[in-house]
Amino acid sequence: MSLSSVYYQAIVVRSTTWFVSATLKSFDNLVFIRTLNAEKGLLEFFVAPAMNDEFCTLMKFYQQQGFVQAFEQKANRLLPAQSHD
Repeated sequence: MSLSSVYYQAIVVRSTTWFVSATLKSFDNLVFIRTLNAEKGLLEFFVAPAMNDEFCTLMKFYQQQGFVQAFEQKANRLLPAQSHD
């Protein structure tokens, strides 16, 4: 079992950033959020692996409501690159 988080980046509509952040933070042990680029609304999310499904459900709902333009799972930029030797 991996102890590292699942990593996402998303473009959030700037006027809704406070709402998206606050509601996600209201869930215990769901996600840690940081802003990468405030002007572009680019946020990064470190999601607890056991809560990944819940996070994706919420993010898809936010997309449907027009709060989130896009979100994408990516390699965790804080972890060293994995060697494929």
